Amino acid sequence: MTEAKQAETEDAALEKAGLRTMLSLEQLLKIVPLSAVSIWRLERRNAFPRGSYISANRKVWFLDEIIAWQSEVDGRGRGRRNHPARRSNSAKG
Repeated sequence: MTEAKQAETEDAALEKAGLRTMLSLEQLLKIVPLSAVSIWRLERRNAFPRGSYISANRKVWFLDEIIAWQSEVDGRGRGRRNHPARRSNSAKG
């Protein structure tokens, strides 16, 4: 059995058992093209799924919540919403 097929079988078994796949920060950063700080900021604004601490120093995210977040991202926004417009030097008087 190939590695990919074995991984699919394991994922199906977890789903059938009602278990949710947990991702460490390292795994999350491989999936989501953001920095750890950006994820933290988005979590604070409730714009990204909140991670859960499973021990004092281990935080995980649930794969199904990350997939749902990815589905909601439309990618149409750019930069900061309330970023002040830049003023040219000629406008200063």
